Amino acid sequence: MGETARKRSGKLVRKCIATILAVVMVLSGLYRINMERKEAADGNVQMYDMYLNDPEISSGSYLSNLDKYHYIFRLGLAGPGLTAWDYSTGKGIKAAVIDSGANVNHRDLAGNVAGGYNAVSKTEGINCVTDGDGHGSIIAGILGGVGNNGFGSSGVAPEVDLYVVKTEDDQGDVYAAAISEGIRWAVDEGCRVISISLSSENYNEKYEDAIEYAAAHDVVVVCSGGNTGTSALRYPAAYDGTIGVSALNYDASTGYTIIDSCTHNDDIDVAAPGSGLYGVSKNNNTELAAGGLTSAAAPYVAGVAALILSADPTINAQECEQIIKETATDAGATGYDEWYGHGIINPLAAVQRAKLKQKSISRSISGIASSYTKKLSAGTFQLNPKTEGSGVFSYSSSKPSVASVDANGKVTLKKEGTTSITVSVGLSGIYQPASVTTKLTVTGNSSDKKSDKKQSEKTGSKALKKVKGVKLAAGRRSITVRWNRNDRADGYQVWIARNKKFTKGKKTVLIKKNKKVKKTIRKLKNKKYYVKIRTFKKSSTGKIFGKFSKVKKVKIR
Repeated sequence: MGETARKRSGKLVRKCIATILAVVMVLSGLYRINMERKEAADGNVQMYDMYLNDPEISSGSYLSNLDKYHYIFRLGLAGPGLTAWDYSTGKGIKAAVIDSGANVNHRDLAGNVAGGYNAVSKTEGINCVTDGDGHGSIIAGILGGVGNNGFGSSGVAPEVDLYVVKTEDDQGDVYAAAISEGIRWAVDEGCRVISISLSSENYNEKYEDAIEYAAAHDVVVVCSGGNTGTSALRYPAAYDGTIGVSALNYDASTGYTIIDSCTHNDDIDVAAPGSGLYGVSKNNNTELAAGGLTSAAAPYVAGVAALILSADPTINAQECEQIIKETATDAGATGYDEWYGHGIINPLAAVQRAKLKQKSISRSISGIASSYTKKLSAGTFQLNPKTEGSGVFSYSSSKPSVASVDANGKVTLKKEGTTSITVSVGLSGIYQPASVTTKLTVTGNSSDKKSDKKQSEKTGSKALKKVKGVKLAAGRRSITVRWNRNDRADGYQVWIARNKKFTKGKKTVLIKKNKKVKKTIRKLKNKKYYVKIRTFKKSSTGKIFGKFSKVKKVKIR
């Protein structure tokens, strides 16, 4: 690009100030905005389920939460299972915010502020970075707001060491010289991440030199891509050695989509949440403020960079940038495009890549049997699947009329039959999708009948006493059997065989009348025979037999 096209200028116009979107926004001047939000101002705010206890993002209602102010935590920072914060919180990493200063005494910021520098007056200390318009306080809160303190919200890197660099003068102007000075100070202080939510159409050589200085010292520099709605170049995102960020909106029905006012060109590297992100108020130490557009998206990405470096401090700036780009979820046109860059930032995948040193991990689901057999009378039973990594299980039944399954794995039995239940978990970070299918057989009346039959047989057989008074009389190739009548029986069964175990030449004769107590069995051989007899009763499930009488023997001559 030629010198004329670059339009060199020492003054960097503060374009991104207008990006701030407050929960309650009151405009009383061009750049004067009221973004304060009391902690309990909105009783309808739903909260997420994750290990931090900050009330704006912690509760047991993760799955049902559609609140627009908290969608930023759905990209893997929070939720059921492992999250990015389970691997890394930014601890041990120094990150600088180059902006209008910050409210370093705020309850959600003070614990993480490790240093400050006024690049205009060139004085060090946190007492000289007072925020003039609130922009920097929000940016600092998004990147490194204190987490797990039981208050407010949390920054993307809730345990980072935060360095606040004030570049705005008393008139509210920001000059490239001050930004350049601030970058060099942050680098010399050992910051590994720098976030810049400022942009201009003007190229500046000293500014570019400062960016190169940061790159040479292995520092990740993240910049807002601009909010012009055009493809015009915006600096510093157009400088080599920076990560340019565009901004996303979120809607429950459409998901994440790019904000139309974003600058779109080949300097955009990644897209990040850009509406309703919580930072801190510049005026009140216990109030929150929300910011948006690329000014808010840049510190989000800078926070993810801090998480990556905290997960593995040996990773260099180029590797960190590569991880952010390669783990981003493709959106918009397939592959790289000028709106989304390489895609939507994926904090969980990025941190897992850094920590686990793998691009992808296959997994399986355990805790599910290959098949189940359940009685209809059981009503319900619970599935308890397990898997590696993170994610939410989903369930489906091939025949919901036989058995249905809810989102929590509770199976409701409805009628006899067989169905297949599939348990699945989707892509989560670098962990790949997995599923398992089990066969469920629901038994109902038929099994109950078998059970009733066994019970009836058991009860009936106890009620029938042994046949007594058995007498045998041998005739010509015949045997006459007599016995005492049993009033409780419906009939009798006579067994006859040529051995005592009743396995040789066995015959059975059924006597269907209770009063008949004599039976002659003919056409027998001239052998020795053994005889036993038992009673039976009729039931709805068949005949119930009593115990056998004593075995008698007789020889036919």
